[in-house]
Amino acid sequence: MEVVVSAFIKKMPDRDRYRLCKHLSDKNNLKVDLVEDQMTGKRYIKKSLDRLQCSPLFYHQFKMEIDVLSQIQTPYIPQLVDVWENDHLIALIETWFEGEDLKSWARAHRKSLRRCRKHFVLELMDLLGKLHEQGFLYIDLKPENLIVVQEHLCLIDFNACIPTGSHRASLGTQRYMAPELLDSRRKEESADIYTIGAVFKQFFPLGLIRFWLWKCRRKDPLKRYASISEARHGLNRLLWGKRIGILMISIILSVFFSMFRSFTPADVVQEYEKEFLELRGSRPIKAQELLSKWIIDQRFETDVLKDADVASFFLDQGILSGNENIIQYLMDHVPQRTLESLSLESQLAVLRFQDPLTYPNIQKLLKQIVQEPSGLNQAYHFLQFEQVLLDKEIILEKEERNLVNDLISSWNQELVLKEKESFLELTLVHTEYILFLRTRNIKDLDVPELWLQEFQNEEIVEIFKDLDRRTA
Repeated sequence: MEVVVSAFIKKMPDRDRYRLCKHLSDKNNLKVDLVEDQMTGKRYIKKSLDRLQCSPLFYHQFKMEIDVLSQIQTPYIPQLVDVWENDHLIALIETWFEGEDLKSWARAHRKSLRRCRKHFVLELMDLLGKLHEQGFLYIDLKPENLIVVQEHLCLIDFNACIPTGSHRASLGTQRYMAPELLDSRRKEESADIYTIGAVFKQFFPLGLIRFWLWKCRRKDPLKRYASISEARHGLNRLLWGKRIGILMISIILSVFFSMFRSFTPADVVQEYEKEFLELRGSRPIKAQELLSKWIIDQRFETDVLKDADVASFFLDQGILSGNENIIQYLMDHVPQRTLESLSLESQLAVLRFQDPLTYPNIQKLLKQIVQEPSGLNQAYHFLQFEQVLLDKEIILEKEERNLVNDLISSWNQELVLKEKESFLELTLVHTEYILFLRTRNIKDLDVPELWLQEFQNEEIVEIFKDLDRRTA
């Protein structure tokens, strides 16, 4: 395919304008230097390709990089400053990002990495999305091509780009490349999505986001996210999944406690509900606004929250608001005895917000789950319980781990098949918790063989292979 290069390529540069500061690399007749513009004092990257010595492929891809960069405008992708070509040389000047490549930055900033890594994934998807909008695929994504500048991610080196729909990709790093890049299949956006999963897997040893990364890395392109927008939607759904889960619990609790509203002090609850109905907006926004007003007005400073039904109602509203500060305030004003008398649903809903979270309370809740008569309820509540263990990195004692093994082994094949979707989610969370325990050299929890058999078609087997590699 002929590359349409921007019209501003000149035959000769402004001689001696760019002074060499540092030689960075020299590979395949391509020199990369850090230079300084002597007219402005600014530093740039200079790339120059020897036309007489290089292959036609490298010349084609160099012009492809010029064409790509000339069409994309964002502060996190290099901007073309100057381009020239003569009989023996083609060169470009582009903006220089003064930072570290992702791998080096992650090694030097381990604490910051945990805070920034999800943001990095989202930023990278935005940059790749801009590239895809112009009809190009990036292809050669690797940590060396991701530069961290003030905790923002920048993308460099576009010489491996190809037009979307191409049947051949000539350049790339095989370690991170999608399988279809090695054959003649049509290349689509999903090829770049594969490389996101391949690159970022190393930065997420734990967490549910690993399962999003696994979907990005499926060998079959049809089983991956098909586009950046679809991948972004999947990631946002995962990141907000826990909050949505809490919201669903709150809705269930709202219905549940509305049946027993006659047992609560009607003057308090009814007054709140009346003010709630007068507000505009979504239910979470209304709950946050009204609870904030009641807190400012010190409506909870009295003994309002001593009653278990009233406490449950307002904790339910706090969870609906999604505001952790409000939830923590309400919990601080609910007597401990009242908290312990709440239903199991309510206790699990507020568990993640308890600070400090005492181990005796963990033991008590696990025993309550085990004692439930319904296997489905056990599984549902254990899922919420184990998510908290993961979030707060709580290590169960041996006695409780044995209890978990007994609980899981009590769920038969009929129940797992009947509620397959729920048990798939539970399998993912439970496996993540096992991975966490293995990092602490605790190996007495395992994934049931039944789950492994039932979910092998969901590619969950990759998780177990990964687990085996970690513990070998």
